[in-house]
This record gives sequence, structure tokens and C-alpha cells, in this order.
Amino acid sequence: MIMKKTNDLFQSYELLVDKAEAAFQEMQKEHGSCIKCEPHCSDCCHAVFGLFLIEAGYLKEHFDKLGLKRKKRLS
Repeated sequence: MIMKKTNDLFQSYELLVDKAEAAFQEMQKEHGSCIKCEPHCSDCCHAVFGLFLIEAGYLKEHFDKLGLKRKKRLS
């Protein structure tokens, strides 16, 4: 039962992420010259942003599914 609730939470989280991604894409289209992000940029990673519990759980859930070789490369 707990797994079902977790899956429901993650599914809701994924919908929220999709909406956020659509909003960011729209911003990029309208204000692209103001956005300085590039692939592998980590500027946001150094900004003052928190990590919500749902995000941490979602990341852990998917990280745990990776193979050992890939986990070592990411750590």
C-alpha cells in the first residue's frame, strides 16, 4: 500500500515537473536572450535553492534503479 501511495505521489510530481518544463520552454522562447544557461551549466546548482522531500525521494528512487557502474560515475 505504501508503494502505491509513493507511486501516486511521484506521478503527481511528474505532472508538476512537466508543467514547469513547459513554462521554462515558453520563457526560453520569449526571453531566450536573457537566459544564459548552457548544457552542463551548474549556475542554478550554486544558487540558494532548496530540495523538497518529494524531489529527494524521486531522485533516490531513480538513482537506486541505476546500475553500479553508472552510480559510481555519477557519485
